[in-house]
Amino acid sequence: MHEIWYKTESSEYREGFFLNEYHKGNDNECFYLSSGREGNEGTNYKEWAFPQDKDRKPREKAIPVSVKLGTRNEAIEVLKKVLRELVADSQGGVEDDVPDF
Repeated sequence: MHEIWYKTESSEYREGFFLNEYHKGNDNECFYLSSGREGNEGTNYKEWAFPQDKDRKPREKAIPVSVKLGTRNEAIEVLKKVLRELVADSQGGVEDDVPDF
């Protein structure tokens, strides 16, 4: 897996996100969630931004709007925590009904 597209079904503007897997070297994997949109032709596009440096000026090079999740194990753990929060919030603070993966 290098990149998987997930469309937000309730979006009026064909929004969604990508789950990206990057490898830096042999054992250094990293997973990201990147914001995106679905084009008219069915092609999916990432959203890009010019981040600010320390001097608050935008960089010259754009990067994808992303959240770094870490290694495979770190990504799994952080996404479990997010799911527990979403389930607990929808049930008035009860986390017991979250499936154990």
